[in-house]
Amino acid sequence: MKPIEYKFETKAIHDGIKDKRWEGATLPPIFQSAAHYHESADSLSQTFAGQSQDHIYMRLSNPTNRFLEEKLGSLESGKAAVVTSSGMAAINNACMTLLRAGDEFVASSSLFMSTYGLFTNIYSRYNIQVKLADPCLLRFSVGIEHIDDICGDLEQALEKI
Repeated sequence: MKPIEYKFETKAIHDGIKDKRWEGATLPPIFQSAAHYHESADSLSQTFAGQSQDHIYMRLSNPTNRFLEEKLGSLESGKAAVVTSSGMAAINNACMTLLRAGDEFVASSSLFMSTYGLFTNIYSRYNIQVKLADPCLLRFSVGIEHIDDICGDLEQALEKI
């Protein structure tokens, strides 16, 4: 039997509402604990080693964030999602996932001040260089039929640097 494909609105309300560890709450509670209990040192060691999905410390993971990540992943039809404490943390996590020492990347010259500082000052310490380009030349298109436009725009942007 084919599984039921629910609409976005239904998923937004009901996906993820299945955890038995909510002490009877009908919606996920907000966990405010800084540290999480483990039955034994072995359990904690397994969690540190990535062999269990248990939580250790609030800044690493917590039940509230895990629920939100699962909900967002479902709503976006993705395998997973990651939530961060700020937009700058999200930008840095995304960039550092893709970039390595010696890399160069192109960004708009019209950036939020903190993003500009991250790209131009912090990343240079790690031998990652940004080339800033006029945002008017960095037009993004959707769909493979626009690949020539993207490449043409990128070539123009690189010539201006």
